[in-house]
Amino acid sequence: MVSKSKILGKSSLIFVTVGSTDFRFDRLFSVVDKGLIKQNHNITLVVQSGNSQYNWLYKKIIIYKYLNPLKINSFIKKADKVISHSGFASIYLGIKYAKNNPLFVPRLAKFAEHVDNHQLFFTEFLRNKVPDRLKKYFLLEENIDYNIQNFIKERSKKNTLNKYLFNESGKKNVAVGLEKFIKSAKV
Repeated sequence: MVSKSKILGKSSLIFVTVGSTDFRFDRLFSVVDKGLIKQNHNITLVVQSGNSQYNWLYKKIIIYKYLNPLKINSFIKKADKVISHSGFASIYLGIKYAKNNPLFVPRLAKFAEHVDNHQLFFTEFLRNKVPDRLKKYFLLEENIDYNIQNFIKERSKKNTLNKYLFNESGKKNVAVGLEKFIKSAKV
């Protein structure tokens, strides 16, 4: 199926958010940058960059250092694709409001992207709550190039993550499971 943006010559929108922490997430930006440069599509990239000073090569880009929650929600709702760090609020907003399945990438302590690996643990926890066909939207690998580049290339898939995670029955299951996970975690 051909996308509406290709038929109408309209640009598609990818929104990347990395939250408001002081830690940089240049590893994510570098992979997104390379992936977009390889594409021949008309894509506008909007980035909420946080504290990063990453020097983007991709030219059709709008960068905001920080955005208020209403503006973030607005971009999440508008975007054809959302790529986000695995902060709890970003995951919740992406799953709740994105029109297509968003991609979540945890910051890792070994790359000085955060103080510990809580984002990795939370991403793994949520990944285990969804069917196998949706697990690819919760990255666990430190080598994220292949998965992000495929996400950028592939046709967007309607957001079905909310069905499993943050709807009314899903919230209770996630809360109970998270409580067990925290008690058993060796963080």
